Amino acid sequence: MTETEGHPWMQSPDGPAQRRARTGTIRRASPVFPVESVAVAVSYYFDGLGFEPVAPGEDYAIVARDGVEIHLCRKGAGGLPPGGAFVEVDDVDALYRELARNARVECAGPPETMPWGEREFHLRDPDGNVLRFSQRTGD
Repeated sequence: MTETEGHPWMQSPDGPAQRRARTGTIRRASPVFPVESVAVAVSYYFDGLGFEPVAPGEDYAIVARDGVEIHLCRKGAGGLPPGGAFVEVDDVDALYRELARNARVECAGPPETMPWGEREFHLRDPDGNVLRFSQRTGD
């Protein structure tokens, strides 16, 4: 028996290989950091860490370096507590259907198309961390 075989999360009536069907491939995850001032934070990440601002804004901005994005949200503006994450997926609707069927998962609502060209939904884990799943729509 391997170290993980005895854990309840590895158990399935159909065996480990048949635990659950997965849809909506996850492509990457980006942390969302609450900050006092988005402008000050962008300046720090740009000047201090070499990140480029790719989506600047007053209450929310995205900086990137080497294919890694960090989202910066003014405290109180995005509703995300420390520990929130933005997770880009290929098919947000398929992933929502998959997760919504799981009794342990409580999604805040179905995916919505946002004015900034993404379709997304979010949920909170048992510790209150927010996961925001998003698919770029290109609009």
